[in-house]
Amino acid sequence: METDKLKNNKIAIIGAGHMGNALAKGFLHCGLKKENLFLSNTSDDNKKVATKADWIIIAVKPINVQQVIGEIKDIIADKLLLSVAAGVTIEMLQQWTNNNGQKIIRLMPSLPITYNQGVIGFCANKNISDEEVKQTKNILSLLGTVIDCQNENDLDAITLIAGCGPALVCYFMEMLAQSGEEFGLTKEVSQQLALQTFIGTLTHLQKTKQSPIELQNSVATKGGVTETIIKSLDEKNLSGNFKESLETGCTKIANLKSSLYNEDK
Repeated sequence: METDKLKNNKIAIIGAGHMGNALAKGFLHCGLKKENLFLSNTSDDNKKVATKADWIIIAVKPINVQQVIGEIKDIIADKLLLSVAAGVTIEMLQQWTNNNGQKIIRLMPSLPITYNQGVIGFCANKNISDEEVKQTKNILSLLGTVIDCQNENDLDAITLIAGCGPALVCYFMEMLAQSGEEFGLTKEVSQQLALQTFIGTLTHLQKTKQSPIELQNSVATKGGVTETIIKSLDEKNLSGNFKESLETGCTKIANLKSSLYNEDK
């Protein structure tokens, strides 16, 4: 079934960083034939892979996107251009291709697409038909959950929650593991406990269909240890501090967009 969805799609991924590799591995896990996947990380290879593929996925750093498109724009006029670069808008991509008819999709995937468990924010320009949107989402759904964004600003929110999310989850896992060590457990046991706690919690949520707050309340019984810890975290305004930290991410994205616009002028 997965191979049927991919059919004979030929996909080029320009950029061999973490996200480019995650996309490549995810597509291969889904059944994409190796001979239909083309990877590039150099200017000369960018042109070669763009010539061979139907989908051109730009997975380089935002500051390098304009250069890459400049190298391949004459090759991709009738192909689907997809970008995973944060802060690089459809308007920018359209302008850099110098082609008002260019079919463009912005994606915001999370790293677990490697194992087909990711989240993929999706926003297409007006040049892509409803049927093409449906077909593209159908294929991308093999990598995880596709979130349709009518507004590009939604992609920024997905960047913060899903794109940055794996690192944020690991940040809290590491805090939990370090706490285990501070209370006398070995590093190995502490890390094993933290990892399995997250795995077990996610499995429980999936199986029971509970919301996180419902599970939290069921564990934090009145007068118990968990309730005491959560009350202490609330008193220290952990939630407020976390939101403030996410706001710094919003500012980072806004500054990135601004710098890209300014460089283009």
